[in-house]
Amino acid sequence: MVLRTQDPSQANEAQADEGASQGKQPIVIESAEQYINQIVAHAGKSSNATSLYPGHNYQPLADFFERYRPTTTEEKHAFTTLYDLNLEQNNQLRVQHFSSVQEFEKACEVKKELSHDKQAPALLLFLRGYPSTAWLGSIGWKCDVDPEFFLRHIDFRSGDVRDENDHTLPALPSTSTNITRLRASTIGHRQNDGSPNQTLLERLRQTSAQEMKDYMKNLRRHNEVKTGHSIVRSFGVYDQNDFVIEQDISICVNGFGRGWIGIVWLDSGHPLAVGPEGPWSKSIKPAYSWGLRLNPIIQHRPKIALKTNYMVAGTDPDRETRKEPFLQSVCQVPVHYGRFLSTSTAVVDPFYALSEVFTLVASSESQYLNMVEQKIKSESAKVMGASKREEVEDTDEQSSILSNLVYYKTILDEHIQRLKTNILSIETQRDHKWPEPDFTRNTSTGMLQQKKASKSARTLFKDFEYLLERAKTLSESCDRGIDIAGNNAMITESRRAIQHAKRTVKLTILAFCFIPASFTTSLFGMNFKQLGQDKSLDIWVWFIVLIPTYAISLVLLYKDVDEIQKQFRDCLHGLIQGWSTKVP
Repeated sequence: MVLRTQDPSQANEAQADEGASQGKQPIVIESAEQYINQIVAHAGKSSNATSLYPGHNYQPLADFFERYRPTTTEEKHAFTTLYDLNLEQNNQLRVQHFSSVQEFEKACEVKKELSHDKQAPALLLFLRGYPSTAWLGSIGWKCDVDPEFFLRHIDFRSGDVRDENDHTLPALPSTSTNITRLRASTIGHRQNDGSPNQTLLERLRQTSAQEMKDYMKNLRRHNEVKTGHSIVRSFGVYDQNDFVIEQDISICVNGFGRGWIGIVWLDSGHPLAVGPEGPWSKSIKPAYSWGLRLNPIIQHRPKIALKTNYMVAGTDPDRETRKEPFLQSVCQVPVHYGRFLSTSTAVVDPFYALSEVFTLVASSESQYLNMVEQKIKSESAKVMGASKREEVEDTDEQSSILSNLVYYKTILDEHIQRLKTNILSIETQRDHKWPEPDFTRNTSTGMLQQKKASKSARTLFKDFEYLLERAKTLSESCDRGIDIAGNNAMITESRRAIQHAKRTVKLTILAFCFIPASFTTSLFGMNFKQLGQDKSLDIWVWFIVLIPTYAISLVLLYKDVDEIQKQFRDCLHGLIQGWSTKVP
């Protein structure tokens, strides 16, 4: 099976026609250095006055190339793995791991020469972890990579070269048809024997956020970072036991000779313990260290427990390093890729060949949502329990519930947006600027391949739609919990206000009892000659004065003052009218 790709001579003519229509000759990249220089030159078009297509957004990539130019003494790292899908699983040449740029460039030349002599190439190139300028320049040149692919994957460097935000991402869907970006979540767990402590949890979140800022700053400034070190995009603390590490996977497919090559750039490279320190390797106190265990990503396959031959370890150049306990499942993708794929179908359909990457990401997202659902249910149970209790609750509990639910919802909303983008990518996979699969050369085999590829695409679409709906449901659950917790907090404050009012009523009653007595006592204590010390008054006189005073106080207490004034005015008005009628 071959792909219906454009003939090289026709492609050159099309490029020449496009260049002629623009009044320029088409640029032919002949070396990695030229590829890098072209990007740097485009990034220099930073003024609206000089070009309709300024390259200011390419400054982070250009700055990376300028600061860290390739050198001849560069250390060797197993940064790339190349799969030749035309070869069978047991062929040793099917998988090649490259530690040097020169080896990779020679292999690309061999593959292109074979594409002219024999069958069309169907290649998958895996990149692992932090890049070097030598690798990016070589891959971009040999694989004809759109620099936008590199630019978007190293977007963490943007803050190092400019303070302002160009607001270029997310880009329009039409500009991302050949660039797909996925995110894999790895759940970490630590054993915590202590009781839940919201104060400690908030401190962990704040400290982790600051440590992530320091970590990203080290990535941007190339501090303690080497080629192949893993990159972490986000770190979330969900409680004192569980945390989540998020990493990106970028995908693009380009023409390669008469065939195609798919490039899969994984953030996951060497174990996280090897690279620069982040919140996963630091701690507030030694007793609260996070570095215990990363949960594997579980992928469910029919009868997978019985297919032991699929579980045989592949050839891994970093197998000694990968014995580290703090290692993500995503690291195993370049080693064990394609064991459940139909080789003949993968050769003719790039999207099918990449389906295992999408499946891995969907499995990690499902595990993540399972964990978040458990956390939300726990917080919701606290909310419902608090709403059923009648006694006044401590507002600290309500505040902790609100804080956790808002934290979960904020992250869930980010996942929802990414899932929408992934679904759009799957839905429009036939619109990608990828080589179009050709299933028509052999009718029976072609129909079977097309059926497998279509089934795989439908399954992925349904899985991601399910994940999206589930994420939306969990986000709505957070909203409901936040509303109930907010209502509980208001009810708690209302109950406190009512109790305060009751205490105020008691004080008012006590004041009512003592104020009239105090008034009469003060009255008789005045130094008037009628009440002077030479006058001898009996105690019953004080009671005679006190009783009417209490009576007046009772009237003023239980009767509305305005109503008394109105009744007094009506009575006075009646007396005046009666008197006026009697006077002749």
